[in-house]
Amino acid sequence: MILSLVFVAAAPAARREFQMAVDKLIYGISYQPDEVVSLFAARIPAAFERSSLVRIVRDEILPTLMVRQSALYLHSDEGDAEVVYEQAVPSGTPTGVELGRLSSWVKPLGNLNLSGDARFEWVRLVVPLATSDREVGLWLFGRRDPDDFYPRSDVELLANLGNQIGR
Repeated sequence: MILSLVFVAAAPAARREFQMAVDKLIYGISYQPDEVVSLFAARIPAAFERSSLVRIVRDEILPTLMVRQSALYLHSDEGDAEVVYEQAVPSGTPTGVELGRLSSWVKPLGNLNLSGDARFEWVRLVVPLATSDREVGLWLFGRRDPDDFYPRSDVELLANLGNQIGR
């Protein structure tokens, strides 16, 4: 009986650590999604080299949010798309025109379905990257565990991260 009371008393205090251990073991998640912005707010602007930024985004942030398919493209001065990274997406870099078309379809902070465009059927969410009033690129998100759905809280979190990356 006393042992049961000890477990009941200790369970609420140990729940967070236990949940983090299970998430890391099963999903490969190192951080809780609500911690991501504060943990990476200082690291993203300090990543002066593109390879450092890609490593932070692809290897730390996206696994935490269980995103399995994504790509980050910047608009180049020549009007083409510049690949920052691609993760599990169909081959072939989109053109600047295709990215412009995607930009025009984006609804602020909303999920979308581009099944009518074979080139972007994999895309479930588009986050524009902007500096001041100018769009500098697009962050495209596809498959996500467990159901490919991006809840509003995660969309807002990704938009905040996108704003930091765009700077």
